[in-house]
Amino acid sequence: MARVDFVEEAKRQGITLIASDPFCVGSYPAPQAVRICVTPPENRIILEKGLKILKELLEEGPSHTAPLL
Repeated sequence: MARVDFVEEAKRQGITLIASDPFCVGSYPAPQAVRICVTPPENRIILEKGLKILKELLEEGPSHTAPLL
């Protein structure tokens, strides 16, 4: 799964991620990565739900050209 697809699927499931593009400097291409920042949830149940969604998305597996950082 490409970073853009991963970000879009996470968004459909209520998780906001940022693809690596805004964090790249110069003319180097963006890596197949996303930035995950955990903010304080309203409660632990919401945090657990969000982490479970991310786990399931990761288990679907990135494309073979995408390193998992």
